[in-house]
Amino acid sequence: MKFQDNFMWGTASAAYQVEGAYLADGKGLNIWDAYCQEGNHIAHGENGNVACDHYHHFKEDVKMMKEMGIRNYRFSISWSRVLPDGTGKVNEKGLQFYSDLVDELLANGIEPLVTLFHWDYPLALHQKGGWLNRESSDWFAEYAKVVVDALSDRVKYWMTINEPQVFIGCGYAIGKFAPFEVHQAKDLTRMTHNVLLSHGKAVQVIRKYAKQKPTVGFAFVSVPVLSNTIVSASATASRYFPPFTVILYIPASRIAESTEIGIASFNAHEKSTIRIDSAFVAFLVSR
Repeated sequence: MKFQDNFMWGTASAAYQVEGAYLADGKGLNIWDAYCQEGNHIAHGENGNVACDHYHHFKEDVKMMKEMGIRNYRFSISWSRVLPDGTGKVNEKGLQFYSDLVDELLANGIEPLVTLFHWDYPLALHQKGGWLNRESSDWFAEYAKVVVDALSDRVKYWMTINEPQVFIGCGYAIGKFAPFEVHQAKDLTRMTHNVLLSHGKAVQVIRKYAKQKPTVGFAFVSVPVLSNTIVSASATASRYFPPFTVILYIPASRIAESTEIGIASFNAHEKSTIRIDSAFVAFLVSR
C-alpha cells in the first residue's frame, strides 16, 4: 500500500500531558488539575502540574521537533488556560502562549494542527454540571470563537473534540479518568448528546469566523470490531464505549426514537447542527 503524496505525517500531544504550569499566568483549574490531587486516583500520586514543562520550554521543544524532521504537529488548547472560568473573561497571557507556539512552529517549517478539547474540562464548568448541562455546547462554542479569533490567521487545520468515547466512558461511566465519576446510562447519553452538539456548534463557529479557509474534523478513537452482522458488531462495540459507539452504529433515522437504549432526542435544529459536514473524521486506532 502506498500513502498519497499529500499524506500528513507528524506527531501529537495533549495540553495536560505536556504543558505543566498548571497555575501559571492566570490559568484556571481543569478537572485533571483538581482531581488528580485527591484520593488515590493516580498511581504514586503523580500529576501534570509540571509534566514536560512545555509551557516554559516550547521553543526548545520545537527546535527538537525540527531536528527530528517533524513537519506536522497536532496539539490541544487548554480551555481553562484561555478562559479560566470556562466562559467570560479571557486570560490574555494564556492565549498568547498558543499564539507564540504557532509562530514558533511555522518559523521552523512545522504545520500546526489545533485540537480544541482533549479531556481537560474547566473545573468551574464541571461544577455547573459540565457535559450534563444543557448550556455546555454554548460554552464550548464561546470558547471555540476565542481561539479561532486568535489563531485562525495562521492555523488551517482544526479538530474540535478528541476521543469522546474515552472521556465519557472512562471519566463518567467507569470512573477511571478525571473526574472519576460513575453515572447511569441516562446521564451518559445526555453527555453524548451535548458533546455532539458542541462539535457541531464549534464547526459552525470555525467556518464562520476563521480568517482563512479552515479544514475541520472530529477525532474519534476506534477499537476494531469484527463481526458478520451489523447487530452483532453494534452489541460488541457497545461493551467497549457505551453509549457513544452505539450511536455510530444506529441508522440516523432511528437515533431520535431509540428510547429503548436511552438516546436523548434531538430537535430539528439540533439535528441540523450535528449533521454539519466535517472535512474529515480522524480515527485513533488502539490495538
